[in-house]
Amino acid sequence: MLRPLTPYGRDSTTVRSVGNVAFGLNLTKTLPEDEFDLQPLEGGEGRFLLVADARVDNRAELARTLGLEARAATTTSDAALLMAAWERWELAGLDHVLGDYAFGVWDREDSSLTLVRSPFALKPLFYHTNPRFTAFASMPAGLHAIEAIPKRINLPHAAAVVAEHTYLGSSTMFGGIMMVRPGHAVRLKSIHEETHRIWNLERNLPEFKNTSDWGEALRAELERAVAVRLRRHHGAVAAHLSSGRDSSAVATTAARLLASQSEKLQAYTGAPREGFSGPSLRGWLADESELAARTAAQHPNIRHFVIRPEVASVLRDLRLSNALHYGPMLGPSNLPWWAEINRQAAANGATVMLLGSMGNFSISAGGADQFGDLMADAGVARWALEAIRSAHLSPIKWRAIANVSFGPQVPRRAYQLLMQLTGRWSSQSAQVPLLRSPHRKGAEKLLEQDTRDPRPSRSFTEYRREMLLKHDNSEQVSLGEWNIDARDPTVDRRLVEMCFAMPVEQLISSRSARPAFERAFGDRIPEEVLASTRRGYQGADWFELFPKQGVRECFEYFGRNTIVRDLLDLDYINGLIDAWPSAGWDRRPLIYTYRNKLLGALSLASFIDLHFPD
Repeated sequence: MLRPLTPYGRDSTTVRSVGNVAFGLNLTKTLPEDEFDLQPLEGGEGRFLLVADARVDNRAELARTLGLEARAATTTSDAALLMAAWERWELAGLDHVLGDYAFGVWDREDSSLTLVRSPFALKPLFYHTNPRFTAFASMPAGLHAIEAIPKRINLPHAAAVVAEHTYLGSSTMFGGIMMVRPGHAVRLKSIHEETHRIWNLERNLPEFKNTSDWGEALRAELERAVAVRLRRHHGAVAAHLSSGRDSSAVATTAARLLASQSEKLQAYTGAPREGFSGPSLRGWLADESELAARTAAQHPNIRHFVIRPEVASVLRDLRLSNALHYGPMLGPSNLPWWAEINRQAAANGATVMLLGSMGNFSISAGGADQFGDLMADAGVARWALEAIRSAHLSPIKWRAIANVSFGPQVPRRAYQLLMQLTGRWSSQSAQVPLLRSPHRKGAEKLLEQDTRDPRPSRSFTEYRREMLLKHDNSEQVSLGEWNIDARDPTVDRRLVEMCFAMPVEQLISSRSARPAFERAFGDRIPEEVLASTRRGYQGADWFELFPKQGVRECFEYFGRNTIVRDLLDLDYINGLIDAWPSAGWDRRPLIYTYRNKLLGALSLASFIDLHFPD
């Protein structure tokens, strides 16, 4: 089981058996305390056996709570701290643990196995159970090393991926293999299985009175969340840096913290090729490098790298990434710049990559989307005052405010009719013509559920909460291919809890689109970034990087695979390629069909051909 997991753990391999239970670990040293890692660990006077992939972010706090001496704590691995917490409190003790972890613990006393992933975990965990045995591993490849767990495709899951329905609970691409969801624990005993949520995002009452206090609190929480993610065994720290608020806040905060240690931060920006002037989405920014450079220029210890990928081998990049992932790489149009950033960061000695993937739902949430919540929380009078000040005489702004404020209350069919009459309804068909029958039926049912109600959410805050709790951000490709540990401060548990405690007046006002955020980071992010209303359009030159002939050749190659031919309607796909547009790549229907659907099917075909060859 450990052999196929070697890319994710290259420094040492250890196995420990207790009776008819065997745990094993492949370790890559990403933390200083990994020098003292003695996993798998026995605890509770032989009652427990534990193995973990863990980064505990509140080590000192947890050690004090456990009564460990400060000196002893410095030579205690993160896994040993987890074991100490489990010995004292078992599942209830995870309230005391912050960080990113996935672990399994065997309880010899009641013959049960508990598998756990932290909230927002980037570290994955999979398992298989049958009447004869139970097995778990960080990646499905470890499970497929067992002869009794044959590798077979989960076709309904694959079809759902084509329909872009990505939340499928614990289901995976592999039949018989389940995933532990982030923030959940799965307890397995004999043939019984129980799943528990170990944390739930609740909206607490506000703690502060004004924007200044909220801004200072937000800055302090992000600084803490970034600081604990700078802890590393060796190597340099890198970060994604776009023109957006989230990556700018993370990267500049990291730069300030590293400056105090006389270290530099490597900041990477993905951008189109030099001279690219192709069509882009209206109101979106195709090349983010200029704004990112302005942010980097304010911090002397940032080394800024602009990554402009060239037309690459689509087949090669897809196969390399899909080989190390547990499912087809989603959003393959972003793969060229993402992979090249990791390649260059690794060449420059980086071992940690800071992300801001979910910041739109945590640290930088706000803007016009919050007007509905403003009305609900602060009343109609406050809403009217802020709406008049914000929209003034702009019909476009009034339309957006009215949509999020009153759209949820309009009956669904009336809302659809209103959108059609005003020319703003672009019906997303609940059809998936890229799939062959009978696979289309189930996928189209899922898609119909996703698109049935086009109205805005009744509460944007609740929508943010739902998106965060459903999202699975696990990513081991960077570690497996480039030995880079991906870490995302924007989903730090305490930081997220504080963001959801903010009153809506700190997320939108007529004077500021995001009052608390601007107060928190106005001293480190340029005004042009803070005030920008244009979103970054990552991979704007995707239609050049994935040329027609290259896409055709890939589908021809993958089409030799029996499962690919059975699942995908290759005649329809070839028709799309034959009709490949020569212009109009700023039109949403073309983007939806080619960038989202066709390239998504290409990534799936690559994954299937790699993992389920004829």
